[in-house]
Amino acid sequence: MRFLKAILPLLFTAALVWALSGAVPGLPALGMLLSPFHGFWQQAETGVPVASNEELRVQGLRDEAQIAYDRHLVPHIFARNNHDLYFVQGYVTARMRLWQMEIQTRLAAGRLSEVMGRKTLETDRKFRRMGMEWAAERSLAEMRKTPATAEALDAYAAGVNAWIDQLDPRDYPLMYKLLGHAPRRWEPLHTALLLKLMSWDLTGESTDLALSRVRAQYGEAVAEMLFPDFPPYQEPIVPGFVPAVVPAGPAFPMPPAVPAVPDPLAPVAPPPHNGSNNWAVDGSRSRSGFPLLANDPHLTLRLPSIWFRIQLSGPDGTVSGVSLPGAPCVIIGFNGSIAWGVTNLGADVQDWYKITYTPDRQHYVYDNSRRPLSLRTEKILVQGEPEVEEVVRYTHHGPVVYETADTAAAEAMPAGYALRWAGHEGGNELFTFYSLNRARSFASYRAALDHYQCPGQNFLFADTSGTVALWCTARLPRKAKGQGKYLLDGSLPRDEWQGWLPLDENPHIVRPAQGWAASANQHPAGPEYPHYLGWHFATWERASRIHHQLNSFRQADARAMRNLQTDDHNQLADKVLTHLMDKLKPTLSRQDKQLPAVQQGLDALDAWNLRNDAGSVGAAYFEAWWQALETDLWGPHFDRYGGLYPDRAVTAQLLLSADTSRWYVLEGKPAPLPQLLSYSYLRACRQLSAALPDTPARTWGRYKDSRIEHMAYIDAFGHLGLSTSGAAHSVNAMGQTHGPSWRMVVEVGPQVRGFGIFPGGQSENPGSTFYDDGIAPWLAGHLRTIDLVPSPEALPEAARLAVEHLLPPRE
Repeated sequence: MRFLKAILPLLFTAALVWALSGAVPGLPALGMLLSPFHGFWQQAETGVPVASNEELRVQGLRDEAQIAYDRHLVPHIFARNNHDLYFVQGYVTARMRLWQMEIQTRLAAGRLSEVMGRKTLETDRKFRRMGMEWAAERSLAEMRKTPATAEALDAYAAGVNAWIDQLDPRDYPLMYKLLGHAPRRWEPLHTALLLKLMSWDLTGESTDLALSRVRAQYGEAVAEMLFPDFPPYQEPIVPGFVPAVVPAGPAFPMPPAVPAVPDPLAPVAPPPHNGSNNWAVDGSRSRSGFPLLANDPHLTLRLPSIWFRIQLSGPDGTVSGVSLPGAPCVIIGFNGSIAWGVTNLGADVQDWYKITYTPDRQHYVYDNSRRPLSLRTEKILVQGEPEVEEVVRYTHHGPVVYETADTAAAEAMPAGYALRWAGHEGGNELFTFYSLNRARSFASYRAALDHYQCPGQNFLFADTSGTVALWCTARLPRKAKGQGKYLLDGSLPRDEWQGWLPLDENPHIVRPAQGWAASANQHPAGPEYPHYLGWHFATWERASRIHHQLNSFRQADARAMRNLQTDDHNQLADKVLTHLMDKLKPTLSRQDKQLPAVQQGLDALDAWNLRNDAGSVGAAYFEAWWQALETDLWGPHFDRYGGLYPDRAVTAQLLLSADTSRWYVLEGKPAPLPQLLSYSYLRACRQLSAALPDTPARTWGRYKDSRIEHMAYIDAFGHLGLSTSGAAHSVNAMGQTHGPSWRMVVEVGPQVRGFGIFPGGQSENPGSTFYDDGIAPWLAGHLRTIDLVPSPEALPEAARLAVEHLLPPRE
């Protein structure tokens, strides 16, 4: 009997493994997850995944190198030459994040279906037709023109492949086992694809189609009033900036490029702005008399994390921070002389051009003449099925992404239009980061930015000499006012971009008189700036709060910077709540107030401290009410055109200034503002009651329901149901699935020191201790200390997990 009890679980597991190993079409081989020899249990790591003081001979290494792992499994790499530095970076990153590296670049290249089957075919079609691999090929060619980046790319790829070569199939990362395929060898093109994927993620939002349909329905005057180039309350990154020499801009009339009667558009509104913050104060505002720099890029939160912590020590110095798995160098970080951080610029660097084909569809019309189309055949391999062939037509503007409206509507991309995107241009952004890793002064920082093209970033800088600077950095197209805000005509030369702006004409500030510089994805410059950079920047709230707090700093230290990163103050509520409550309360009947949720909300809003704390009931009611109010106000007018709503500042200004408006409509009939407010408030109360029936549980954190999902959306590998403070438009911009993907603070002084954390861990293995060990401290707003370590021996023994010694092969 004892033997039977022991053997039954084993027989049950064996049966499950057999039943689930590929038995259900379209699902991963879930049985492998249970296998004690190949699955999750074989991947379990309860301790350190590397052996201390181990000596390894690695094919491809040119000299001795060392890797010292600290207690959070952060590798500190020490190499005698740059080839080995990036070789070991590739080697160690592949050890921790190999599947993530591959799946991200398969996504960018449109090659997911090779390993995931037909369910990812439409995604592959989209990225192939967008020309992502074509763009990556062009950038790779540019990167190869610079010896330093060519060497880094090749060495990194060789290091990744050295790790792959020594893997036994039983040691493959877990997701390979679940999907049933082997690791693909790494090529420099894959790094270029990763960088293009990041470019698209940060510049791919397009409102051209939706806004063109709004203009066709309501006219240009209304479209410009509700969707202005410069909304109310904006506080630009560099107010008052005007380049020293400004050539005359191109003239650009804006004729409609869409039918007079717009067709409905599927509800594919762009995501709300949930961008990034960075700021730096100089010595006049710090306790130390030296600069402090802070950065927290806000991206989709996922496991494994988008970032990988690393220190690189080579012949050109030591740099520490975070890298992108799949690319060499540190992307955000610091060395012994400087620190830098980035936020997304958000300039409009993609436009859509209507293509008029000739009857033979082998040419298109441009400037009253015929131009030949260039055809690129994309062959998509589909696991278990015949390959799919896509023929993409390329014009001098770029690829015609979709030819028919059925697929294009689902992607919010116009059918029959060519995509002009700055990311299609060949560039060497990698050399900017390579140079920043080695920069020692403002001059070398500024020189590094010359190589940067896309995606546009606000590069913040501070150095040990006391200099603070911020430069809006990108290769920006020279446009006339409003050009590209709406769909364009690809047959007209006047609709072309008129070259590129020199970097010195981009907004920037050096040694700011106020003692600080900051960006939060808002407008780069004010209305007086002569160049058109776009209209759809982040709303005013985060920037306004950051500016207010920075102006109050007199003796700032790292703790003050960290506290500002986790600031939950609600600027919108600060501006509108009193007015809305004054209008709302007289409209509520005694019967309305007898509903528990209605009275609870009124009491909570009256007592609310205007902070989006996780435990706040007032924050939950305000956010639910505002969401309902925006939907009730703008939805009847704009949902059929893609759900593009006016900026929150436009909405706030309207509510504060007008009790009646053509836009206030309920059930198709005009309604005064108080009635609209009452309707939306009661609807919000019903929604909150349905979502959180338990009255004490109606808190902001529970209602928001934040989550950090696994890249493959396997719930068991994610962290779901998190109760978090912050909101999409507070400084602590924590939404449901977006938020601070990396928080960093750097003390830039005689002894440069950093602090940072991301919501995840170093390993992609869900069975590892280091898979998610950063989430709890990240939730609490803590930062981990980051010191520059000059040698493996300098890493304190208590903080040192292991040291590996890598040696070249014996001759």
